[in-house]
Amino acid sequence: MKTKNINPSRFLVGIPLDSALELYFQINHLKQLYRQGWLRSGRDVPKGQCESVADHVFGLSMLALFVTDLYFPSLDQLKVIKMCLIHELGEIIVGDLPSPKSDMEREGKRKAEHMAISMLLDDCPNGDEYLRFWEEFEEGKSPEAKLVRQLDKLEMACQAKVYSLQHGNHFQEFFDDVRGQLETEELKKILREVESI
Repeated sequence: MKTKNINPSRFLVGIPLDSALELYFQINHLKQLYRQGWLRSGRDVPKGQCESVADHVFGLSMLALFVTDLYFPSLDQLKVIKMCLIHELGEIIVGDLPSPKSDMEREGKRKAEHMAISMLLDDCPNGDEYLRFWEEFEEGKSPEAKLVRQLDKLEMACQAKVYSLQHGNHFQEFFDDVRGQLETEELKKILREVESI
């Protein structure tokens, strides 16, 4: 797994910390962890300019904030934002794994992330509530979870466009993949606008 630096929490082993502070240092690792898919051969995204998992979470959260305000005001916006912020926490421990191809791989990844998040949130105030948000996101059945899952893909397409503009690469496979995963006309329209830039 390619990272900018090691998990900062490793420097704190044996030091008693408040549970919220300890979790902060664990979460800080998402700033160190590159989104691995952009570094794969042929993508030509320079390592020093590759987004981190935390960059993705920030981009997704901001996109969700604006999109829910504009197009989905009836949804629980706070729940949407919480799902955005929590959905990648398992990667602190399991890393940013490539998208699984089979149902068995998907289930294995989900179980590993569930175990990781459960462990991370074990001593956290409201940890059970945060874990429920992650589980709801993973199940993808509530209106908020369905939106966040689609926005997660849309944000990836937006980032592909950023890299395309910055480095002259064309990431058509990302647009093709995302197009098939968007269900609402509002999000499909946003994707068409991104592609047309």
